[in-house]
Amino acid sequence: MAVPQLDDAHSTSVQAPARARLLAITSLIVVACSAALVLLARYAVGSVSGQRLDTAAMDSVDGSTATMMTLLDGLGSISIGTAAVGLVLCVVLAVARRQYAQAVGAVALVAGANITTQVLKYQVIDRPDLGVGDVVPNGLPSGHATVVASLVLAALLVAPRALRAPLAALGTAATVITGASTVVADWHRPSDVLAALLVSLIWGALIVLVLSWNDFGAEVRSSSVRTVMPGTVAIIGAALAGVLLIGVGVRPDDGWADLELAAWMLAAIAAASAACIDSFARLSATYAS
Repeated sequence: MAVPQLDDAHSTSVQAPARARLLAITSLIVVACSAALVLLARYAVGSVSGQRLDTAAMDSVDGSTATMMTLLDGLGSISIGTAAVGLVLCVVLAVARRQYAQAVGAVALVAGANITTQVLKYQVIDRPDLGVGDVVPNGLPSGHATVVASLVLAALLVAPRALRAPLAALGTAATVITGASTVVADWHRPSDVLAALLVSLIWGALIVLVLSWNDFGAEVRSSSVRTVMPGTVAIIGAALAGVLLIGVGVRPDDGWADLELAAWMLAAIAAASAACIDSFARLSATYAS
């Protein structure tokens, strides 16, 4: 009878520092991303230089009529209905695996991220007329990018370990394509997409924080905050998205004159998407089995 007690004591001693480390990392991510979101909005929306750079970056990419139709068809498929279907699939998968806390977490993540985006865009952030381009309503954060990014994070939260790497690669590709498409179509500026990624990661980290704090879902292993899925997987997904965007005809608007800015803009969206998804994959690794 003494052996199980010793094993339990050892397990607790191992779990305690791992859980404390996970709680510290998730808390830091929430604070850092929240601060980055505020600074991004103040610069990109609230300053002349930010509006100029954001608008120039948006105008640096374009495509033919056929390219635009392809991108718009893809964007048109992203709706409340498709988001609901994706979320239901996540919940069904979690319940089938008896991960009830993760099922609730997935719903809270997607709902929280998308409600936050709508409140920020329409109620909190106002785009002042600073004499840069046409007067347009605020578009930060992007709703389409939030839907896709939050669904990818929710899927990672409930997915079994064997599916996490391909899911992260495909999810990164989908996120990059969605974000870049909204920019090419002139629906959003690049900062709107970056803000959507920050909102999604904030909510993802909050869900992991709550689950870990309350000891829900799974045992927190000492390796849970280390990389379980190589970061290169998300980078591969981002690179795949770039190839697909070029393949459908996305080009610099003014040829060589816009090439550098267009490349930097697309690279920023790709890198931010990969960082968002890879960061959450590491955080949520404790729930993979």
